[in-house]
Amino acid sequence: MVVGLVVTYLAVWLSRPTDEQLIIEALDESIAMSREGRPGGIYEKFYVDFAFGVSDLTPTDIRNIRMAQHEVTVPHRQIELKGDSASITSPMSAEIPILGDLFSTSANVKIIFSAETEMKLFIVPVRTWRVTDVLYQGGMRLGKD
Repeated sequence: MVVGLVVTYLAVWLSRPTDEQLIIEALDESIAMSREGRPGGIYEKFYVDFAFGVSDLTPTDIRNIRMAQHEVTVPHRQIELKGDSASITSPMSAEIPILGDLFSTSANVKIIFSAETEMKLFIVPVRTWRVTDVLYQGGMRLGKD
């Protein structure tokens, strides 16, 4: 039984992806969350950071952002990794439906990631990453497609 646990532990340990791969997966998952209207998507995080201090956000505002199901693009994926945190600085563009018209918006952002540890098979610690913040860095552009 102990040998089986050791073999399982080694198999999971040796097959784990790199931090860079996990960060890109977390970015892609956050983009998919925005596209599907799920809570915590990358555009929702951007909107909260961008609008905070400009206006009071209500739960209705957040729900409307989710319901818009933005198609988000983050072209630059150069990762800056520092221990349990990482960031990607990139332009981010999104297509936003407003009153039946499609608008495109883009801005420079800094996407912040945090590492977390989960247990796999109840005994094997596995590192995962998630997007925690999307910080506005300037260059906001809005146009009609």
